[in-house]
Amino acid sequence: MGSSGGASQVRAGAVQHGLIAESQDPATLLGTSLPVAVGVLHLVRVYVPVAATVTSILAYVTTAGVSLTAAQNLAGLYSVAGSTATKVGTSTDQTTPWGSTGAKTMALTGTVAVTADTDYLVVLLANGVAGPGFRSGDSVLGVNMGLAAPALRYATSGTGLTALPSTINLAGASALAAAYFAALV
Repeated sequence: MGSSGGASQVRAGAVQHGLIAESQDPATLLGTSLPVAVGVLHLVRVYVPVAATVTSILAYVTTAGVSLTAAQNLAGLYSVAGSTATKVGTSTDQTTPWGSTGAKTMALTGTVAVTADTDYLVVLLANGVAGPGFRSGDSVLGVNMGLAAPALRYATSGTGLTALPSTINLAGASALAAAYFAALV
């Protein structure tokens, strides 16, 4: 993105909200609650314009998860190289936080140094009777307009998962028609 007008707009929103990076400006979010499918990785691409140290992932739960399974509800941060995403950070267990609504600051188990001018993936994994619903922007296939795997901004991967994998093959990811909000702090 460099110093294009679009990147400047995205960065201005992130700075105003005290964020390192975000999937989209929080001002553009709809009141829509889109639940995540249980056992499926939900991938949200974020662009990091400047080097920083990440301590947490931020998302907003609009519908509480139902009977979530302990230790199987996690957020992760992944670096991206070609068609492979590699886990660089994992949140603490989110079973209790995702069982209620509101903004969720999900602490990572350790800090992560992120590189400037680089894409990362926030990965959400829920397990239970029903996954939580997360605040999103648009919810149409156009959120990935002109993109294909492995470069999708919003995608899903895997089934029946109970833990975050160490790597994700992005070439096998499926386009997601939901622009989930996620941010790095």
